[in-house]
Amino acid sequence: MAHGNNFDALYDESGVYWRHSGDLSEPFVRTRDCLITDFYFNSTKVLQDGHLFGLSCQALWRLAAGKGVTGDNLRVVGPEKGAIAMSSRISEAGRCLGAYAEKVSPSAASPHFEIRRFSFDQNERFLLVEDAVSTGKSVQLVEAAVRRSCNWQPEFLPFVLALCNRSGNTRVGDRDILSLVSPTFQIWREGENPYTDDGKEIVDPISEPKYGWGSLQQRA
Repeated sequence: MAHGNNFDALYDESGVYWRHSGDLSEPFVRTRDCLITDFYFNSTKVLQDGHLFGLSCQALWRLAAGKGVTGDNLRVVGPEKGAIAMSSRISEAGRCLGAYAEKVSPSAASPHFEIRRFSFDQNERFLLVEDAVSTGKSVQLVEAAVRRSCNWQPEFLPFVLALCNRSGNTRVGDRDILSLVSPTFQIWREGENPYTDDGKEIVDPISEPKYGWGSLQQRA
C-alpha cells in the first residue's frame, strides 16, 4: 500500500472500486436513486480497514486545514451510518467535536434525519461530511436537521468533505465538495443504457451491491 497520497490507487488496490467488465451478459449496478451505473464505490471497504480509513480521514482533515480551518469551536457532522465513524475520526484529527444525524425515516424515496443524541453551542461552526456524495441529498438533509436542532442561525463551513465524489458535480447546493477521489464513470436512467443498441438492460441490474460484493467483484 505504498501509494503516498494517491487514494485512487489505494482504493483500487484495496478492492473499494467495482467497474463493469464490458461483458454485456454481466449486470450493471442499480443505485439507491434508481439509476444504473458501470461503477460503484464501496465505502464499507474503506470503513472496515482501520489503517486505510485512518489515512483517509487524516487526508480529509488536511484538505480542510488547507482552507484555513482549525478545530476551534468546530463540530463535524454527517449522516448515519458511514459518516458516524467519519465524523469521529475527522474530529479526532482536527481536535474538535463530532456528531451525526440519525435517519428516522428508512424510506429511500423520502429519507428524514434528526439530531437526537447531541446538543450544540451557539458559538460552534459546522463541517458537513459524507462517505460518498451521489446526489448530495443526505448532506442537505443533515444540514436541515442541524438547523432544526438550533434555535439560532448556525454557521456552516462553505464545503463538504467526502471520501468519494461520484455526483459528477463540484458542489452540493452552495458548498464545494472536497473529496479524495472523483472517479469517471457513466450513469443512466432505465432504458438509456449507452452500451446497448436499444438502451435496454440485457440482464437485470444488481441492487444493494454492498451485500453481494464478493460475487460482484468476481464478475468484474
